[in-house]
Amino acid sequence: MAGELFKAMSGTNIVQLPHKASGEARNSVIGGHVQMMFDAITTMTPNVQAGQVRALATTGAKRSALTPDVPTAAEGGVAGYEATIWLGVMARPVRQERSSRS
Repeated sequence: MAGELFKAMSGTNIVQLPHKASGEARNSVIGGHVQMMFDAITTMTPNVQAGQVRALATTGAKRSALTPDVPTAAEGGVAGYEATIWLGVMARPVRQERSSRS
């Protein structure tokens, strides 16, 4: 969704290439099979620091403390652009065992 929002707000022609997981997509960027991706900054930063990829912008309203030299998309010219990640916590439900006492 961050990519689609960026596409709509910037007028950039981005073609999405679905991947099963973000790790697979990161490998596609690192390997040069795709040109770019939108990913969580916490998972992409090690690849940026290792010089495997270049961070072009962050999607938040403010620069990230993890990559303070990387401008926001808004600073890069897409005024008003902001996309933040939402993470949910989930687990399998715990089954209640029936008591044998009556």
